[in-house]
Amino acid sequence: MSRYLPGNLGDRYYATYRARQQYMEDSHFPCQHCDEYFWNEDELHQHDYDYHSYNYYHSYACEYCDDEFSSQDDLDEHDNDYHSFTCERCDKVFPYEDRLSQHISAAHTTCKTCHRQFHLPKDLDNHLNSGIHDTTTQLSCPFCDATFRKASALTQHLENNTCPNQRVTRSQVKRYVQSRERKFDMRGTLVVPRIEGGPGARGRAPTPPQYATEESWNGTGYECCMCSREFRSLGNLNAHLITHEPYDYKCFVCDKRFNLLSAVIQHWELTGCGKTAANAAQRLTRLRRIRN
Repeated sequence: MSRYLPGNLGDRYYATYRARQQYMEDSHFPCQHCDEYFWNEDELHQHDYDYHSYNYYHSYACEYCDDEFSSQDDLDEHDNDYHSFTCERCDKVFPYEDRLSQHISAAHTTCKTCHRQFHLPKDLDNHLNSGIHDTTTQLSCPFCDATFRKASALTQHLENNTCPNQRVTRSQVKRYVQSRERKFDMRGTLVVPRIEGGPGARGRAPTPPQYATEESWNGTGYECCMCSREFRSLGNLNAHLITHEPYDYKCFVCDKRFNLLSAVIQHWELTGCGKTAANAAQRLTRLRRIRN
């Protein structure tokens, strides 16, 4: 007879160790942490509590908090419930909500080309979809050979009177936009109507000149006729005159006011208002028919 004994289950003998194991597995409750077997489940649980309580109940520790679990399945379920924050834009998973927020801020609200920070990912999408960094897009001036990557730059080219073939003033651009508003029955959509005179009015506000000439030289500098400020060059004075333009333009999406058409268009290029304003903006800002 073999000397293999079943240990804590009595003095029954077996011919081989394999036979003993088979009998024990078929008829008893084996401990998962040692070679002991038990007559019933209660004895097994008592044994686990007495000898394997730490390993049995706390062998799977969460790496993100102090919780411990008795099985990998329980740990996985805990991670999915409390430490699984998925980015909806790239499917990356983070253990904490603040780490997800940091990820979104760094990866989905900052333009990698110009490093501009946006409040929301959708604002970054609108910025990228505007074509502002598209080096293949070329917008041509309708009057000269100059090309531009952005509509705001083309408009600024005309408003600043830098087109060599067509002398365009900011007042002409504004009157042209107003004519487009009348044509499409969209009065006051882009250019805010100005109310002149009326009860209590103190007279009409002075209109800033569209550009300065050499006559602005007063002997020591080029003087602004609106505020008397002096500048060293005529170009600097002309750039300064823009600051005296009235804020007659508005974004018809958010109602923000601007003093130049190019400033409104740039606002649309860089913010979420552009997507909403696209169709109306194309009707009102086509600058191919401006004439003196």
